[in-house]
Amino acid sequence: MTQIGKSLLVSVSQKIISEHIILPDRHLVDRLCEKFPKAGKSAKSSERAFAALDDTADRSLAQVWGEQEASALLGRNVCPESMDIYDIKIQKGFAE
Repeated sequence: MTQIGKSLLVSVSQKIISEHIILPDRHLVDRLCEKFPKAGKSAKSSERAFAALDDTADRSLAQVWGEQEASALLGRNVCPESMDIYDIKIQKGFAE
């Protein structure tokens, strides 16, 4: 292969790599830009719903939950099981 051929191959390869691998997929970027405003509205709606729920919770329970959360977050790197407080624990089936 000639030096010009090698240079052309390198140039084309770099263009392909920069357009398809290094740079993000343009369609993906467009879709994310479309969805971002909706995600922001949904987050605000969720914040209001959780604030309303928090207002109805028993204050002593909320304090206990806050302490459990703080403890879990502090210990998550040393003891990952501390994050188990986020697991939902319910009994399945009917109680008799």
